[in-house]
Amino acid sequence: MHLAEPLVGPDGVVVAGASTTLGESVVRSLLRAGVETVVVQESADVADWEQAKTLEEALADLDARFAAESRDAILDTLKTAIAHHLAARARRRAEGGA
Repeated sequence: MHLAEPLVGPDGVVVAGASTTLGESVVRSLLRAGVETVVVQESADVADWEQAKTLEEALADLDARFAAESRDAILDTLKTAIAHHLAARARRRAEGGA
C-alpha cells in the first residue's frame, strides 16, 4: 500500500510524501506519532477492516459483533466504552485530527 496524499503533521511539516510505501517500519512510526488513519492509493489488497469507516458504519459493525452474545453487564459496559471511543475518534477526524 502507498499513501495517496502527503501526510502533514500538526506543525505543517510533511511527515510522509504521497506514494510513500506503507511498510512495517513506516506504519510503526506513524502509530508511535499518534496517526490512526491515512488515505491510501486504491488497491485490491486493502482488506475491509483496514478501510476507514463512517461512525455509523463502525457502530453497525459493533452492533453486529455483539449481536450473537448473550446480554451481560460486563459486555454491555465494554460495548458502550467502544462506542464512546469510536465517537471520540470520529469527532477528532471531523476536527482535522488523526
